Amino acid sequence: YPQFSTATTGSSLAAWRRAAPDIPARALCCYPQAGDFIRAHAGLIARTWRDAGAPGDVRVLFSAHGLPKRTVARGDPYQWQ
Repeated sequence: YPQFSTATTGSSLAAWRRAAPDIPARALCCYPQAGDFIRAHAGLIARTWRDAGAPGDVRVLFSAHGLPKRTVARGDPYQWQ
């Protein structure tokens, strides 16, 4: 997940730790801020745009969902990312 949230990332990491406690792993936070991640996505978007004939009227929309107020009130960092 690109953003950390207890509802998604937190629960997935907990499940991973239960399923594979002997396999070393570490989680990276906030990877959309990582230069390599940004460059990789920019490259994929540019290639797809070129493959579509490089139209001039294209918009790229990035969307994110919200969280329940109670989750935000408990300090979940998702909304700030």
